[in-house]
Amino acid sequence: MNIVLGLVKAGIYIMFRPRVIWAEPSLKKALKGKPCIFVSNHTSHTDGLFAGAVLNGFKPYSLVAKDWYDKKGMGFFLRHARTVPIDRYNPDADWYITGQEILGGGKPMLVFPEGSTSKDGRMKEFKPGAALLASKMSVPVIPCLIVGGYSKFFGPRQVFVIGKPVVMECPENMRHSVYAKKQTEIIRRQVEELAEIYGSAEQAVGR
Repeated sequence: MNIVLGLVKAGIYIMFRPRVIWAEPSLKKALKGKPCIFVSNHTSHTDGLFAGAVLNGFKPYSLVAKDWYDKKGMGFFLRHARTVPIDRYNPDADWYITGQEILGGGKPMLVFPEGSTSKDGRMKEFKPGAALLASKMSVPVIPCLIVGGYSKFFGPRQVFVIGKPVVMECPENMRHSVYAKKQTEIIRRQVEELAEIYGSAEQAVGR
């Protein structure tokens, strides 16, 4: 099964022909083998496959809507990949407990805090779950930006921008939920700033 998954990821990487941009190049080495949470804007249903393929060297566990596990074909793939199901309609603590185990074991995670894709190209409000988990485990959040969309083998390349870490150390005199809400806005703003710099596929590819 691992061989099959490896071939699938290689195929995805070839199909998308992604361009990866590190806002701070030294992070590529510094994050290796370290727990963290990559968070990204959510532009299409292929984002999980795209971001997962780009970040495959870090082997992150992706947070995925539980209803996707019921889909024929895709459900089988998700159950055998590094994914964590989350119920969007009846939230429970299962994903949070699993997330603590993953991060506590030194592994990173990938989360799309908007919870669903944005239809008009504008980012939605970020849900605080990723920031809450990161602050609980005292691991950094890495803001990321997806620029452009899958355009087969022609047209602009899809771009994945990896920003600078946001430290998540909750003060002793503050509740984690309050701190997470505050940090969620900072994280969202970091992604917006990446969008201001790498606002289009043409701009990003030109850098």
